[in-house]
Amino acid sequence: MGSLRTYREKRDFQKTSEPAPRRGSRGGNQFVVQKHDARRLHFDLRLELDGVLKSWAVTRGPSLVPGEKRLAVQTEDHPMEYLEWEGVIPKGEYGGGTMIVWDRGTWEAEGDPRKGLVKGKLDFSLSGQRLKGKRAEVVGAVVGSSAEEHRPMIRRSAGQASCIGGHLTVP
Repeated sequence: MGSLRTYREKRDFQKTSEPAPRRGSRGGNQFVVQKHDARRLHFDLRLELDGVLKSWAVTRGPSLVPGEKRLAVQTEDHPMEYLEWEGVIPKGEYGGGTMIVWDRGTWEAEGDPRKGLVKGKLDFSLSGQRLKGKRAEVVGAVVGSSAEEHRPMIRRSAGQASCIGGHLTVP
């Protein structure tokens, strides 16, 4: 079950306009990808599960090329309000920088997503405005003593992949 305690501990809500932590309803299947220009430009993938958004920072953004890997670092759960949140996190605050919604839609797990997360392998499909098709999160090593996990995110099949307004379309 998701917890927003770590999210709350990392932020000063007197300084940031990020949404305060509140657990949402438990039955949805929405996702969001946010372009996050922080210390390094990256993309944040967030999947709705158990009233929170399970989150990964994805280097170079999600791939549209089948078989191509991207490093995905699991981060703390985020509140449901992040599905729509855009803004500037002040410099010096955790995650400081500009964040915009890059894609949004629904996701579907193959099998039980909770068991997949525990096992370290979550297979899922996305149906968004830009991202469509099958993807997978595959566990790597837990780094250091933190709870952050480094995983490759792999584009499994071409399917209906497309990037509207981007550089690549996969038929």
